[in-house]
Amino acid sequence: MENFSKVLSITYGDYPKDWQFEQLGNIGYTYSGLRGKSKDDFIKGNCPYIPFTNIMSNVVINNDNFEFVQVSKFESQNLALKEDLFFNGSSETPEEVGMCSVLLNDVPNLYLNSFCFGFRFYTKSIVFPLFLVYFFRSSIGRKILFPLAQGYTRYNLSKSAFLDLFIPIPPFPEQRAIAEVLSDVDALIEAQEALIEKKRLIKQGMMQELLTGKRQLSGFSGDWVTIQVKDVFDLKRGQVLATSKIMDAPIGDYKYPVYSSQTQNNGLLGFYDDHLFEDCITWTTDGANAGDVNFRSGKFYCTNVCGVCINNSDYSNKCIAGIINRVSREYVSYVGNPKLMNNVFAEITVNIPSSVDDQKEISKVIDDFDKEINLLELKLGKLKLIKQGMMQELLTGRTRLV
Repeated sequence: MENFSKVLSITYGDYPKDWQFEQLGNIGYTYSGLRGKSKDDFIKGNCPYIPFTNIMSNVVINNDNFEFVQVSKFESQNLALKEDLFFNGSSETPEEVGMCSVLLNDVPNLYLNSFCFGFRFYTKSIVFPLFLVYFFRSSIGRKILFPLAQGYTRYNLSKSAFLDLFIPIPPFPEQRAIAEVLSDVDALIEAQEALIEKKRLIKQGMMQELLTGKRQLSGFSGDWVTIQVKDVFDLKRGQVLATSKIMDAPIGDYKYPVYSSQTQNNGLLGFYDDHLFEDCITWTTDGANAGDVNFRSGKFYCTNVCGVCINNSDYSNKCIAGIINRVSREYVSYVGNPKLMNNVFAEITVNIPSSVDDQKEISKVIDDFDKEINLLELKLGKLKLIKQGMMQELLTGRTRLV
């Protein structure tokens, strides 16, 4: 056993002497998700089942995020029980295979998605289930599960190889303490995320009122004028850029950001070399994406989107950009076309405050909300980093709780 522990330490690192290495196949067994179900079985379901996304997104299974499937009493299907662990056994990327979650409530007649598998403990006295979930969701756990992913276009986790794994296990009281501490941090993160979402909804409602004139700030003149987008903005199309020459991070001369409607990362696609493309764009408005419309500031490249820049200093950037953004989104939704062409966009008619001072006041209110949300997001990022550091310390025994 001593020689075996030395071999394991090369893979897992050094652990306290009172931690044991347990083989998963010796402490529990796996079972499959739903089998033999047709499309019709999911139309009028009579029993809840745990969807793939519930496992991917949550440390603890969310009881408000079940879907339903038709299961007759004559079928041989595996029930999901309290304190079972669940793993996604298949994914499009090897990094996402084997994400883990645990059920902490008794839910009658609960089943499991067919793309996942369950793990049930032989006894509850060796491993505290929530501890093992945090282990498998940590960088340490991901590191040992990653090599088990097999495939090319879709990756699958071998259950036999999974059961062969040896896991470092601290004494049971320490497992419980680690799980409780990490759960407390998760609760802080969830509360912060909920607060950010609440602030975003408040901002959305406030902008809807301010940018339509339904609500006016004190001291406003109250006068609004009708304009066309082309009266205020110059419009430009993005360029066709070779994706092979776009870097993920600013390196050397690759320092100019590239924005695109084809990415979820706040529009940021990557970074481009200014020597490769001389027509670097300078726009001065601030705002957000609207269909294929891009409001940005500073020097950057643009691909797959059209951009606008204010051509009249009599207008307040953020207020006008916000109004154009709102109206263009509504227009795209109305015409059912996910793309907004320059010539069509230029003809859109909008109402704006006639007073630049009024525009600036609206912009200031929106900016203040943005700053508050940004500060909350920074705090959220710090909480997540703290959790990562705590997991690294607690799940390796470098920091002891008991």
